[in-house]
Amino acid sequence: MPTEIAHPRQRQTATALYNASWCLGAISSAAVTYATIGIENSWSWRVPCLLQISYPLFQMLGLLVFVPESPRWLVSKGRKDEALAILGKYHANGDTDDELVQYEYRLICSTITAEITNATNWATFFSSKGNMHRLAICVLVGLMQEWAGNGLLSYYLAPILSSVGITKAADQAAVNVSLNIWNFLLSVGGALASERYGRRVLWLISTEAMIVFLSVSTLAAGLFAERHLPAAGVAVVPLLFLFLGAYDIAYAPLFLSYPAEILPFQLRAKGIAVTLSVDAVACFFNQYVNPVAFTAIAWRYYCVFVGCLVVFLGLIYFLFPETKGRSLEEVAVIFDENDVNEKKTRGR
Repeated sequence: MPTEIAHPRQRQTATALYNASWCLGAISSAAVTYATIGIENSWSWRVPCLLQISYPLFQMLGLLVFVPESPRWLVSKGRKDEALAILGKYHANGDTDDELVQYEYRLICSTITAEITNATNWATFFSSKGNMHRLAICVLVGLMQEWAGNGLLSYYLAPILSSVGITKAADQAAVNVSLNIWNFLLSVGGALASERYGRRVLWLISTEAMIVFLSVSTLAAGLFAERHLPAAGVAVVPLLFLFLGAYDIAYAPLFLSYPAEILPFQLRAKGIAVTLSVDAVACFFNQYVNPVAFTAIAWRYYCVFVGCLVVFLGLIYFLFPETKGRSLEEVAVIFDENDVNEKKTRGR
């Protein structure tokens, strides 16, 4: 939704901040867990679980009161006057005659009309090279979100800290709170930087930095486990912060905003569903495979994710185009231009 209604100059930042806001829930959850860790009965874990009910309630209230319909959806349903009114309200302080609003409205109408003429279904993803390219990115982003090493560190922070000598529950909870605050600050920084420096640049820098920090973390964890060097165990904690900070500047804010940008309206919901479904499957792997593997080979398991990151870096370099400074309709040209040129060549 932020992608659909945000002002063009704020679209990427607003959409990226949406996913970065996940950290706010993580911070509050970690803080409550830290506060209740001293309770000497089952309420030490019941309270954090029960308080999580409040977030869906706030979300439902916000959807009913604050969130408007997508202007692109309204145009697709023939409710063009409502679409124009929403564009005017959010992009020109209610002035529907504003030059930008009129340009956006005409562009949306022409694009939606063209897309509706060509009916879409799941098979549409395989109808052109451009759409297959989009589908590949949607799948990759879902995989990258969970298999960059962050899944191991996020879900199994406690055993990782125990493996390097930080065994007290209070100390582990304090690290968890601090880590989530760090994640929030870096995710917001990444969301703001994505519009200034570009999405592709952030993807590449983030992945390269993660390779470096996870490799050094693997070395430090190995030195602590094999040679029992206390300094190596202590070094793992700041290295984890640096690794997740590198993750935060691109993977956290761009997880949903980048697929939303590259997908045309008629495929946007389906493409994001693909990304979220792949992410869910990858989460299943994290939940049931990571603990078994980490228990079996400990710090050596980090090497698997270093290898994944190297593969991701190559795929990002060759498959992820820059979308900075373009409207949603203009981004479509990046993917479909080759198909158009190919048709022209055949026509000759």
